[in-house]
Amino acid sequence: MIKALDFMQDIIRIPCTAHTLQLVVGKGLLEIENLVKRAKKLMLYFTTLKQTQRLLEAQKKFSCNENIDLSQNDHELRIIADVPTR
Repeated sequence: MIKALDFMQDIIRIPCTAHTLQLVVGKGLLEIENLVKRAKKLMLYFTTLKQTQRLLEAQKKFSCNENIDLSQNDHELRIIADVPTR
């Protein structure tokens, strides 16, 4: 595609900045691959049902001191799952 656009003299090629940024971050993460694997294991541990319940209970317990209403899901903190594009 790049080569085809090079043949067309009137068209200026502007690469996708978001895709370029994603590629750069992906290559940068290769150097810390072991740390990423450990973080994923930790995330999987805390996403089990038992640990999720304990996390929510701890938030409710400590929210009494800060006057935050955790009866609605607005203020509950949860683990963010890993996806390739995040």
